[in-house]
Amino acid sequence: MIGSRAHEVFDAGPEERALARPRHLAREGRAAEAEMAYRAALTEQPNLDAGWIEWFQLLSIEQRWDAALELAREVQSRGGRSALALTLAGAALGGQGRHREGLLELERAIATEPDFAPVWFEIGRAAFRLGEHARALLALDRAFALEPGPETLYLRGEVLRSAGRYTAAEVAFEGAGQTAESPEQRLAADDQIRVTRRFAALSAGKPDQLGLAERWFAEGGGVPLCRQGQSLPASDGEILDTFVRLARSSGWQFTELRRIDAWNGWADLAAALELPLAHGPLEASAIPLVVAVRPAGGADEWQQSLRHVHGQGRGLVFVLIQRENDTAADVAGTFESLTASQPDPSLAMLCARHPESRLRGRILAP
Repeated sequence: MIGSRAHEVFDAGPEERALARPRHLAREGRAAEAEMAYRAALTEQPNLDAGWIEWFQLLSIEQRWDAALELAREVQSRGGRSALALTLAGAALGGQGRHREGLLELERAIATEPDFAPVWFEIGRAAFRLGEHARALLALDRAFALEPGPETLYLRGEVLRSAGRYTAAEVAFEGAGQTAESPEQRLAADDQIRVTRRFAALSAGKPDQLGLAERWFAEGGGVPLCRQGQSLPASDGEILDTFVRLARSSGWQFTELRRIDAWNGWADLAAALELPLAHGPLEASAIPLVVAVRPAGGADEWQQSLRHVHGQGRGLVFVLIQRENDTAADVAGTFESLTASQPDPSLAMLCARHPESRLRGRILAP
């Protein structure tokens, strides 16, 4: 489908031979060379629908929606398939955020060719972005009936989850994984199953009814110690106390505390957990508690600690303040965008014990 997460797989034949080089370049991530190769192939054979679609996918991955819209117009000017040109235009307009305009182009495509599967997929995507879940699901059902594929089931799962239909969403993602055409598609589907299960654990309603802390857990599996409050932000002491309670009740037994910055509160946390403050290279057997006031970006000790924790599966990373656009910690005290927050030990415990949390399978005690 147009704009899907992986390139389509097409049957061998003249089309396969004509597009072999641009596809190879695209798979290797050489996007600029792949574009040139698609242009060369389509200059000689402008009726290769698959080539236009795959070229469009390259542009959409890079969010180059102006160029994608120009490509749609080029299909039309070269006498290409009218339904394809209109579908590409509608998808590009949707990428620009012009969803209503995009839907008009997609409806024109349906009038031209009502059994063209990609246009129904794009109508499903546009309706989903507009919050029209019922229309999105009907369009995706039509797309799947015309051309079964994992990307349609994947988007169907996203629509169902957004509507709060978690069980049905999980079934859709499972179907996407079972019919996946590449390892990347299977991994993406498995990841969305975990996201869906985390949302289901927190809400009987829709995901957008959850607060920031709950959504952060659901989307990435990290453990929040605070949620939205009514008045003042939680104090640093309250956050550290909540972490200590969580660590003790969860049976976490770290071998050392590694602080990435010089904040005095880390010494208090080390004392409360009876941990030595460590420096230098990490031993392979270490189960470190790695702490920072905020994610420490490119700091050498931070990166070394992350490699140990996530690469070896030992210990965890705790930040006092999580920025939403930074690398997610395993445990976050509070969030930079929250003007008011309060500790919630029950939420923290639920998230830490959830089988799909970031801590799943992590070694947190000798």
